[in-house]
Amino acid sequence: MKRFQTIIDTTIITMVTFIVSTFLVNNLSEAISIDPTEKKADIEFGDIYNRVASNRAVQNFNPDIVIIGVDSCSRGDIASLIDAISYAEPKVVGLDVFFEFAGDNDELLLSAISDCENIVLPLRVDYDSVSNSFTNPQGSFFYSALDNATYGVVNFPSDKSSVLRQFRPTFTADGNKYNSFATAIAQKVSDNSYMHLVNRNNDLEDINYSATEFAEFDAFEIIDEERFPRHGIEELIRDKIVLIGGLNIATDKHITPIDNRMAGVKIHAKIIDTILGKRYIRHSHYAVDLLISFIFCFLFAYINLCSKQSEKWNNIESLLIRVLQLGLVYLFLVVGCRWFINYYISIDFSCALLMICNSAIITDIWLGIKELYAKRGSTILLFKRMVNKTKKSE
Repeated sequence: MKRFQTIIDTTIITMVTFIVSTFLVNNLSEAISIDPTEKKADIEFGDIYNRVASNRAVQNFNPDIVIIGVDSCSRGDIASLIDAISYAEPKVVGLDVFFEFAGDNDELLLSAISDCENIVLPLRVDYDSVSNSFTNPQGSFFYSALDNATYGVVNFPSDKSSVLRQFRPTFTADGNKYNSFATAIAQKVSDNSYMHLVNRNNDLEDINYSATEFAEFDAFEIIDEERFPRHGIEELIRDKIVLIGGLNIATDKHITPIDNRMAGVKIHAKIIDTILGKRYIRHSHYAVDLLISFIFCFLFAYINLCSKQSEKWNNIESLLIRVLQLGLVYLFLVVGCRWFINYYISIDFSCALLMICNSAIITDIWLGIKELYAKRGSTILLFKRMVNKTKKSE
């Protein structure tokens, strides 16, 4: 009978813990906000996994993607760089640079782009929040002079103040469908990977930032001061995906789970790596997350309750309960990171962690309520005696 009552108490504690934890998650950010128009904190549990994976001592290196920075380059330098890269026979070139207005050496630049096989050029689209659609695809000023060029939309599906976690494989703008910049490059590299992405048929896909690095060079490591190709660049570029873009442009820096100021061209590299490696992140179902939360919270609450109801309860057992609590928190983090790194599965343990942390407090409150209820008769009697004594003294 006593064990059955303990199970009932544990069930009540678990349910109350869930309600309190849910309330805290949903309302805490609004409760502490001074400005009612202030944007809510953009934090997700999966960011922890990306951060841990990116900080590992052993990093994965993708030798098939090369990033070349052109921050200090003129248009003539970029034209010479594209010529040098074309000479080295890359698999595909992605030019993440816009030229909005005419300038010096445009003839050289247009000639280099026209002569470069398998080059992908950037497009921008405008987003209409009212109709939730994209409009007005636009590129560099000379695009009308190019024949049969390949384009890709470089827009990311978040504003600069939000954490960039996802990419859009395709965009529909003004009735026309465009591949994203990364998707267009992946299509040129691997039909199999491209079709796998298409068959997933998702409007948004998670970017897998986990621990993949790429070779990075400055443009003048590829060409010399005279704009001629440097010796040995063929080994760096041949049969590689070469991405050209700015690495230190303030307007092209984005907040990501692993870096608060990541260059757009690096993010495109991460997306391409996700597509070609088919390293898509799978999220556990919400029902699974809840089930895990309830099971572990129930077990912890049951052990905690049994210990406190024991006649041998002492400070040692209290310490062991706290150690168990911390152990479960550590277990969730380790298991979650391992599954993410090894299998690209993101399990949201946030509810489970919060419930286990709150469970100990709810247990103490519940036991206190039960003790008050059990002593209600003596408490009422004591109160009456105090009232009578007060009357007599008057």
